[in-house]
Amino acid sequence: MSFSEKQLASEQTKSSNGHSFDDCSFCPNQDRTFVKHDANKARHELIPPIVNKVLASVLTYGAIKYGDHNWMKCDDPTRFIGAHGRHISEWLSGNEIDPDSGFSHLELAFANLAFLIALDVKSPDTFAKN
Repeated sequence: MSFSEKQLASEQTKSSNGHSFDDCSFCPNQDRTFVKHDANKARHELIPPIVNKVLASVLTYGAIKYGDHNWMKCDDPTRFIGAHGRHISEWLSGNEIDPDSGFSHLELAFANLAFLIALDVKSPDTFAKN
């Protein structure tokens, strides 16, 4: 191994602060085994990418039509329950595409459900749940 290859190998085993992982006396993981305590955290990698893409597309359409975050200005959040129900009913009836937006009714129902979840998390007493 040439000097430059040794130097490169040495640089690759250094942390961002310049310490070598090979001979670091204060590094608890001397065996260089990666440890991350995230077993009880939400696993975002399980969300199908199409779900984020669909929601972003519907929200972009809404932002163009009504303005960014217009849904947050709604003074009657139960309107999202009604819209969600109407889109689900249309989809269940075999009407796949909303003629106004060009999105599927299922995608639009999903956006309304996302609004309800966001509002419920932000202010759980918003809705009278019986």
